[in-house]
Amino acid sequence: MVLVMVVLAIGVSLTAPSLRGWSQGATLRDAGQQFLAATQLARSQAAATGVPHRLQVDTAANTYVLGALNGAEWLPVPGEFGQPTALPAEHRIEINTTGTEPNAIDFYPNGRTTPCSVRLIGRTGEAIEFACAFPAEPFQRVIATP
Repeated sequence: MVLVMVVLAIGVSLTAPSLRGWSQGATLRDAGQQFLAATQLARSQAAATGVPHRLQVDTAANTYVLGALNGAEWLPVPGEFGQPTALPAEHRIEINTTGTEPNAIDFYPNGRTTPCSVRLIGRTGEAIEFACAFPAEPFQRVIATP
């Protein structure tokens, strides 16, 4: 019985370090799925309502918020994405956009989107990248680095 316990203890001690990063990777994947859901909602709501929508990214606070154009100003949409969505602690967001407004992704009623790429970076340097390479395409995951 003692021998079995020793073998199990050795096995756990060998596998524990590799399991440590698993939860960190899951946190980044979850944040990426949530960001992708926000882009899908923005695109579908712009088409359904006939009103442009904007996903505003704050790289300093590592948050993003979804708004809709009301006259000349952008107002937060009702629901979860109308409030600033923060990335998990020690995660960062970077955006590279070709739009006229820095750190903003516009979604138009005709289905077009501001081409850009967004990179979510975890606390240990792992990253997930999403991109909309052409205005008529939806956002999709393009790169994941360990």
